[in-house]
Amino acid sequence: MATLSEIINSKIAEKGLNLASAAESIGVSAVSLRGVISGASTPNARSIAKYASFAGLSEDDAKNLIKADKAGGSKKKGGKKAKAPKAAKKAKGTKAAKAPKAAKAPKAAKAGRKPAGSASSALAAIGKALANAESLAGDKLALAVHGLTAGQRKVVAAIVSSF
Repeated sequence: MATLSEIINSKIAEKGLNLASAAESIGVSAVSLRGVISGASTPNARSIAKYASFAGLSEDDAKNLIKADKAGGSKKKGGKKAKAPKAAKKAKGTKAAKAPKAAKAPKAAKAGRKPAGSASSALAAIGKALANAESLAGDKLALAVHGLTAGQRKVVAAIVSSF
């Protein structure tokens, strides 16, 4: 009995599609289709109907093919045995365990910025900015200048700097 991956492979070949166009035609991602075709994965509950429709099967027939494939312990495409889990390899002692990776150093602050500090220093900076905003809001001249165009503000700045 043919597997779902074999049936889908034959349908793709029959229609002359490449992987990307076949995935688009089925309505799944190319990564998902590649896994199903290779036998490395099976369609999930949301996509099984899409694969079944493309293969010309009922959803139940597609599910039965997947169950039979799993029960039969079929091999991956090309007759390769499924790889043993990494944990099993380590338990057998075939590979030495890798040392844990060292923590990355913090990124340097961008030019013109102060390095990141504690939350309390950030709150203090926000408090200073609010205090400056409050003092500007109470200053009628600052409010009037704020409403001017950029050119008008330059004139005001030139006048103020002459004092």
